[in-house]
Amino acid sequence: MPRRRGSFEIVPGADALWQAMVKRKLTQAALASKLDAEQPSISVWLSGRARPKQKFRARMFRLLDIDPSLWLTRAEYLAAFGKARPKLAKAG
Repeated sequence: MPRRRGSFEIVPGADALWQAMVKRKLTQAALASKLDAEQPSISVWLSGRARPKQKFRARMFRLLDIDPSLWLTRAEYLAAFGKARPKLAKAG
């Protein structure tokens, strides 16, 4: 079952972004600067209230190695790849 906040699905990209920031000791402000984004955008991506636009997903892939498909909802992933998203390993 996907993690939800209210009526919307929180995609795995939010968790992957948080883990990448912790691993690299990046603040939201520092990441925003590296991505040429605004800090409030980073905050809403982390909370799952919004997903980054494609250009930011591509930048995160280059900078943090976050697979852009992690930002897709289950339905979007299924439509794009014709199969359910594989179970993701829990970071420990």
